[in-house]
Amino acid sequence: LSSVADSFYYPDWSKSNGGCKTGGGQPMYMTSDPSTWMLATLEDCCLRYYGWMLNECKGASGGAPAGLWYPDWAGSDDTCKNDGGEPDYMAMNPGSWMHSSKQSCCEANFSWELNECISSSNTATNKWYMIWNAQFKCKKDCVNGPSCGGRANPWDQLYETRSACCANKAAWDPTNCLTD
Repeated sequence: LSSVADSFYYPDWSKSNGGCKTGGGQPMYMTSDPSTWMLATLEDCCLRYYGWMLNECKGASGGAPAGLWYPDWAGSDDTCKNDGGEPDYMAMNPGSWMHSSKQSCCEANFSWELNECISSSNTATNKWYMIWNAQFKCKKDCVNGPSCGGRANPWDQLYETRSACCANKAAWDPTNCLTD
């Protein structure tokens, strides 16, 4: 049995990264008071409930021009990157967060360790490392592509081949380690 409310969008609190849904399944309190909780369009729902991450909510990509540098607060090495992985709030406000050079980004965001920020490398090695929470799989240190595990952490031991990685890090189960 569906209701008119099932055609509206509502905030999906169950998702850790937010988002709006439609097609039913909303909590009863939203169905009982649709004028407060439910909106006619995905855009309206995302604007009201997830304005700080609007593009992620709508399933669109960020709005920052490609190639700009942003402060990588989530990384472990206090540096700036230009890999297109900036958070949505930075992409939506590039004038405040994005920079045309790594140096200007580091000066604005990591002035207390400027030399470390500027000299840090944000290029992938394409070497292999163990991802422990991925069922003991060796993955490539890369941003995208086959067998890519994302960027390796500074503490990850890197290997030239997947076989060498598996032999050293998962010798008890090399067959599983060698597959994606």
